[in-house]
Amino acid sequence: FSAWGDSGARLRAGEVCALLSVASPAAGVTIWTGGPGRAVEVSLARSGRGNVSFVLQQRPGAAMLTVHLEWQAPWAWGGEELLELTLQSRVTGQMEVML
Repeated sequence: FSAWGDSGARLRAGEVCALLSVASPAAGVTIWTGGPGRAVEVSLARSGRGNVSFVLQQRPGAAMLTVHLEWQAPWAWGGEELLELTLQSRVTGQMEVML
């Protein structure tokens, strides 16, 4: 996989791919899946500080996938929490974890 954050910068596995805050509760991550028609499973670890959800957007046959992340009803709590966004291809067995 290859991934890009909202800033357009290319991300590596283990890097922070999105930063959500009270002021900015939504972000997107664009992922190159390896080619048209390659299915990618996406999962997000549960947050202990509220509900963070994601929606996948991909045009049929496209090699790019966008993961839209949103922190529902955000509230300031004076800290930070890292959540794992896991990408996995059943076809190739590739798996990457982003934060």
